[in-house]
Amino acid sequence: MMQAETAGYVRYDALLRIENFIWAHGGEFTKDDIWEQLTKTLDYQTFHEIFTYFRDSRKIALDSDGHVCWIYNPELVKKYRTRDDLRII
Repeated sequence: MMQAETAGYVRYDALLRIENFIWAHGGEFTKDDIWEQLTKTLDYQTFHEIFTYFRDSRKIALDSDGHVCWIYNPELVKKYRTRDDLRII
């Protein structure tokens, strides 16, 4: 589980703020650039834990230059799960 901002868990609004930023600016920014954009609304530890969660759960990907892009697509996952000829590894 992610650590506390205040009470043991990351606040949902912080998670959404990062998710929405990455989704809206996919491929434009590196992790450090994203952090610089959000420094007024989050502390670094919270940002890092949410970022790590997104990376480890394969919701984001980083290219060879470190630019971050949102890759999670639940509709596509649903499509793949219902087709026997397609699979998710």
